[in-house]
Amino acid sequence: METHPLCNIFEEAQPGGLTIAYPYFHSPEPMVWNDEAPDYAESEYIPRNPSYEWSWTVGDILNALIQSGLQIESFNEYERLFFKRYPGMVENTEGWFHFPQYAGKLPLLFTLKARKSGK
Repeated sequence: METHPLCNIFEEAQPGGLTIAYPYFHSPEPMVWNDEAPDYAESEYIPRNPSYEWSWTVGDILNALIQSGLQIESFNEYERLFFKRYPGMVENTEGWFHFPQYAGKLPLLFTLKARKSGK
């Protein structure tokens, strides 16, 4: 289970209003985050050091697993997250966060099951 790579392209301009702000496709150069903004998963935590991050597409992830000899058994996408990534997200009764206005339109999470071939 992991946050869907598509989540990495957005910024929330207003509560619930997503804008495309970052590239989806992989770049050899990292994105550098070095500001006083709170961590996306914990609003009370302010990182003290720069963060260097690379984006990987769903295709990059699946191909890396296949090239490593893993057999993909399942891959599923969901329109919810286990944390409040954006301020405009709403928590449902089961503790998942989502955007009601994007219901059925935006993958936020994926699960993947793979095993070593021949096992």
